[in-house]
Amino acid sequence: MRLRLTFVGSLCIELKTRQGMPARTVPSPAPCEGIVLGAAGEVVGGLLLWVRDGLLDWLEVYWYDEPLPVPALDRVRWEIVER
Repeated sequence: MRLRLTFVGSLCIELKTRQGMPARTVPSPAPCEGIVLGAAGEVVGGLLLWVRDGLLDWLEVYWYDEPLPVPALDRVRWEIVER
């Protein structure tokens, strides 16, 4: 696993796909975004999936105030994003 700090308020995790996985024709970032909710239901950050050559490449975790750990799935609301 490789991690990189892309800018203040964001952390990226490199994703490795298995050999032989079929590539897809999708834009990057992927056309969905994870909205991360705080304990009171407020938006505190998000998740983006980055694609390279048709395969998942990076997971970006970003935050608005305090740095986020990779959030629990019950704190993520996925939405389709029109780009």
